Amino acid sequence: MKKALILIIVFAVAALALFAGCAAKAQGDKLYTCPMHAQVLSDRPGQCPICGMDLVPVKENAKPASSAPAAITINSGQEQLIGVRTEKAGKRKMVYTVRAAGKIAHDPELYNAVIEYRLAVRSFKEAEGEAKDQAKSSLASARVKMLHEGLSEQMIDAFASSKEEPEYLLFAGKPGGKLLVYIQVYESEISYVKEGAQVEISAVSFPGRTYQGNILSLDTYVDKDTRTLRARAEIKNTDGTLRPEMLITAAVKCALGERLAVPYDAVLDTGIKQSIFVRTAPGIYEPRQVKAGVKGEGYIEIISGIKEGEEVAISANFLLDSESKLRELRK
Repeated sequence: MKKALILIIVFAVAALALFAGCAAKAQGDKLYTCPMHAQVLSDRPGQCPICGMDLVPVKENAKPASSAPAAITINSGQEQLIGVRTEKAGKRKMVYTVRAAGKIAHDPELYNAVIEYRLAVRSFKEAEGEAKDQAKSSLASARVKMLHEGLSEQMIDAFASSKEEPEYLLFAGKPGGKLLVYIQVYESEISYVKEGAQVEISAVSFPGRTYQGNILSLDTYVDKDTRTLRARAEIKNTDGTLRPEMLITAAVKCALGERLAVPYDAVLDTGIKQSIFVRTAPGIYEPRQVKAGVKGEGYIEIISGIKEGEEVAISANFLLDSESKLRELRK
């Protein structure tokens, strides 16, 4: 019963629109239409039977000043009514946040590798004659082992020169000490994460608390099962609550430099193509197909399709898109 009633209403509205269009053509050349429902035509001023908006002369809407085939024109009152807002496209410093899971490191193997490397460095410095070559070979082997563990050259040199035992790889130290955190970065986001990037973590055991640090190094290979790359971060254990093997969630802030960007809401993404409405003149909106890039903190990069300084619609885009398509169908 409900379906039948809905069908009757739909057919009634369609018939009304068709009748109004035919009557308008029969009675005179001056036609009026709804700014948001181009199928509604009338030979006299009035209101749209669908949305109640005031009808406007067809000649004012039919030939927009823009050369774009589907550009549309709306007056300031209509812009305010449907809530159109705009913002200029501009270059801005983009930051992409990689969110990933991880854990506080408990790594006896790395601890042993560090101790072994330190001994190799000491032996090489003290060796003489033929023993020097053997010590050099042992040192090179120990260094390769640490590189395979994912340590950077800088980390290896720091471990070698430090007089502090890396006990934090085995158990938690005193408050204010440091810990290593292993973060599993998905393969699709590896390109964003660099050494030195800022990291904020929170432990599952202590919700609401956050700890700061930086990425020290990235592993040299991707895990074949999880398709993730392990990133190492050094975190300050400010209150001494963190313990090895605790599960954590991490937010890695990846600086991308300056890029042309617009607010998220400016881009209409169908999954096949992405488009933006550019305000080319007062009340005139031209649809542009664009190529969007990375998202970051409320903005999305635009690789091609618009230029810096162009004014884009950041609200009511779906209404503009619907009207643009209707105009296109009427041609």
